[in-house]
Amino acid sequence: MPSLRVLYVDGESALEPVGRYLESETDAAEFEVRTEASVDDALATLERVDIDCIVCGTALEVDPLSVLRAVRSDDRTVPFVLFADEDGASAETVSDAFAAGVTDYVRKGNQATEEYEVLARRIEAASREESELSLGPERVEEAIDHAADAVFVTNTDGRIEYANGAFEAVTGFSASEAIGRNPRILKSGEQDESYYEQMWSAILDGQVWEEEIVNERKSGDRYFAHQTIAPIVGEDGTVEKFVAIQRDVTDRRRLEQEIERSASTLSRLHDVAFEPNRPVDEKLERLLEIGTESLAFPIGYVTRIENGTQRIVAAIGDHERIQEGATDPLEQTYCRHTLEADEPVVVTDAANDPEWEIDPAFERFGLRCYVGAKIVVEGDVYGTVCFASEEPRTPHVGQVQQSTVKALAQWVGHELERRRYECDLERYEEIIENVPVGVFRSTPGEEGAFLEVNDAMVEMFDAPSKAALLERPPAECYRNPGRRAEFSEALTEYGELRNEVIELETFEGDPFYGSLSAIERRDGEDVYFDGILQDVTERERTKAELARSRERLQVLFDQSPDAIIVHDSDGCILDVNEKQIEQTGYDRDELLSMNVGDVETGLSLPELRGIWEDLEPGSVLEVEGEHRRRDGSTYPVEIWVSCIELDDERRFLALSREITERKERERDLELAHTQLRQVIDLVPDLIFAKNRDGEYILANETVADVYGRSLEEIEGKTDAELLESAAQVEAFRADDREVIESMEPKHIPEEELTAADGRTLFIETTKIPFEVAGTGEPAVLGYARDVTELKEQRDRLDLLNQVVRHDVRNDMQVVKGRAQLLADRLSGAEADTAADADAHLDLSAAEEHLSEVLESAEEAIELTKTARDLTETMLERDDERRPVALPQVLTSRIDAIRARYSDARISLEGSVPEASVVADDMLTSVVDNLLVNAIVHNDAAEPRVTVSADVEGDRVVLRVADNGPGIPDNRKADVFGKGETDIDSPGTGLGLYLVRTLVEQYGGDVWVEDNDPEGSVFTVSLRRAGDRE
Repeated sequence: MPSLRVLYVDGESALEPVGRYLESETDAAEFEVRTEASVDDALATLERVDIDCIVCGTALEVDPLSVLRAVRSDDRTVPFVLFADEDGASAETVSDAFAAGVTDYVRKGNQATEEYEVLARRIEAASREESELSLGPERVEEAIDHAADAVFVTNTDGRIEYANGAFEAVTGFSASEAIGRNPRILKSGEQDESYYEQMWSAILDGQVWEEEIVNERKSGDRYFAHQTIAPIVGEDGTVEKFVAIQRDVTDRRRLEQEIERSASTLSRLHDVAFEPNRPVDEKLERLLEIGTESLAFPIGYVTRIENGTQRIVAAIGDHERIQEGATDPLEQTYCRHTLEADEPVVVTDAANDPEWEIDPAFERFGLRCYVGAKIVVEGDVYGTVCFASEEPRTPHVGQVQQSTVKALAQWVGHELERRRYECDLERYEEIIENVPVGVFRSTPGEEGAFLEVNDAMVEMFDAPSKAALLERPPAECYRNPGRRAEFSEALTEYGELRNEVIELETFEGDPFYGSLSAIERRDGEDVYFDGILQDVTERERTKAELARSRERLQVLFDQSPDAIIVHDSDGCILDVNEKQIEQTGYDRDELLSMNVGDVETGLSLPELRGIWEDLEPGSVLEVEGEHRRRDGSTYPVEIWVSCIELDDERRFLALSREITERKERERDLELAHTQLRQVIDLVPDLIFAKNRDGEYILANETVADVYGRSLEEIEGKTDAELLESAAQVEAFRADDREVIESMEPKHIPEEELTAADGRTLFIETTKIPFEVAGTGEPAVLGYARDVTELKEQRDRLDLLNQVVRHDVRNDMQVVKGRAQLLADRLSGAEADTAADADAHLDLSAAEEHLSEVLESAEEAIELTKTARDLTETMLERDDERRPVALPQVLTSRIDAIRARYSDARISLEGSVPEASVVADDMLTSVVDNLLVNAIVHNDAAEPRVTVSADVEGDRVVLRVADNGPGIPDNRKADVFGKGETDIDSPGTGLGLYLVRTLVEQYGGDVWVEDNDPEGSVFTVSLRRAGDRE
């Protein structure tokens, strides 16, 4: 690998990355790089060191060609490579460089690594060619074969006989493919037959032919070539062969074409941008058309960026999302990148770019190729101008195209600025015509004249028209014409006058006062006055009235019924009135030597200063304080403090009124309110008040308990916010509105209210209308009593009444029927006896009737007894529960039931534990009803009932088992209801209903299970009584 010394001359910022790459990152050659940032230093290095190649950039303060000329002026043949971007090397510069002797040109773009590698190989090739040119004849062919330019030799018939290594790199044809063929294989068709005729004529005549042509590579791609064809002449002077050298100058020619196309585009853009009568919207559309045509993009659009949103203000091309008026979130657009960049943003192929293929903009719009630049209007970013395609672009967007887009963005920005300026100017003219003050321009001097006036001036002087006012000399508008001359002289002397109050007169001679402000303007030798005139007649009259009012105010100040203190920001008293003197007992001089803090004892001086600092001029603050009298006593006051600005100093006016009596009334009222609040909260019923909007403005503790919230959480809320039941909310709201709108009270005997714990309460409510004190706002006051227990008792008693009446009536009907049959039987017997002395009464039938009568009477008595027990149970209070010894109750009740039902067998299984249970005297009814139920509903020939009791933890469990028919599972829960059957059916379930009611009141439980092998077992679980019972 050759070792080459390279001198790199460029701006400071460009030296280090290029030098580092050449020395350590390329394998084109081994480079030793020396860097310089000035021409003089570069020439000095050439004097000291043998350099193989010079590389010159365009970031120097001088033209890079001056470096080239300086090198060549010393007859140095060292290779010279120009390394420049498109901004630093125009087509003309590159052409001039080659004309001046530059060896090669490498374009600098955005792909640093690729461009540095191209530069490294161009340096190696240029150095090698230079080295080869200095070789002897024996190595010329080797040098040609390794030359960077394509070299080929043809015979006079045009057949290629030789092609060097670079020929394939430039044309795509290998030497073996080209030899024997005509150079027409490179023909592109861009040059016509006349061109080739001239070329052959020249080279056959022994001339050297040099020209730039367009050839075609083997791949079909076209390229620009700088071609030199020279004849090889034999000793006899005849042309034997031709040697052709082709240098690929495609990059340079494309750059020149891009620059030419860009210049043409910019010229067209300039013509459109400066058409004065074309609307902005049409200009934007035309600019986009020119841009898309020039840049070969199918889509072009201009955006406006505001508040994180992209809005398209102009667009051409066929894309669903890119249409005028469309909006998109900025974070999903290409433009968000454009706004962050100073230079145009270029996307070559988003689909094959790892960063862009996952960008939300590509996902939303699908644009693979994009170039955009931001638009700046008056220093602020307005939006972007963009060109795009859904297909990748070949060739890539170059620097020239980027410059074109940037220029277009600047033109759009200038056009928007111009339009904004025109709008401002139009708005300014409109304002001038519509402001309520006069605006004018006049010439100076006593003989001056009006040049321009607005409509307000015409109205102010009551002129027939604007033309009439323009014809009137300004001096004639003054009440005193000499005042015009004075004003003109003063304005000429000082250049500006403000708020000069002058007495003027209308066309009708009516006087008025005007406040005149004007400035002197000069336009070359012309001098004129621009001014505004405001009618201040009312203000001047007000000032006069103010002076008169000041005297009256002083009288009012001194004679005010309220005490007044005027003080500064530090609290120093500046003035007081007679009432202040009278209330405090100080004389005027004493008060004027004091501070407000000496009088006010309720607030400290730092607190007072904080109040004064926060007080805005013109505002009034009401506070309460306490003032001290001269004798040391104090009194409460109500104070109104206002801030006044006088001559840029803050003054404070404090009016105070003694409120001793009011404070005493407020204390009494507060005490009464507190007592009333205590009374309301002690009431066990719900007391509340609501306003017209349904918001609670009052609630007592009972309401808070039911709603499960604090009073603070209830007040200010509505039922809709506090209750879950929409039906209840609607019903309550309807009643509230009815009361408020009718202003009549309403009584609701019974309504439901769901408490916070899920209980459903029945309440009796009374609502009355009232007006809120202080505001007069209509409201409703409610009083609700919880009647849930009363309703339950009433319902139970109603049912009991129905049952008792039904069953007793049935029993009495049986008694009546049997008695009637017995009576009939007895009557028949008497008649038979009278007719036949041998006739006798059927005693068995009579006995059956009497037995049925007695049994029905017994059932009626038992039913009334059960009803009595149940009624007592319903009305009984929980606090009457006490320990009851279970063994004594069981023993006594079993004996009693045995006596009543002699045909049944009742046994006590095991020993009854010596335990007491929580109950009362009605426990006997529990046992009786369980035993009677086991007997009377038993269908066995001999009813058998077994009673047992056990202690299980803190419970005593009583079991009553029978050998009856048993109870189906689906009826086990129903037997404890208010009746085993419908009320119209024979029999009743009052006994078991009484059992369940009593047991639940005792805190126990009762249930029924199947007995083995037949019958049922009724189980009662009762709380075991402890010491505390």
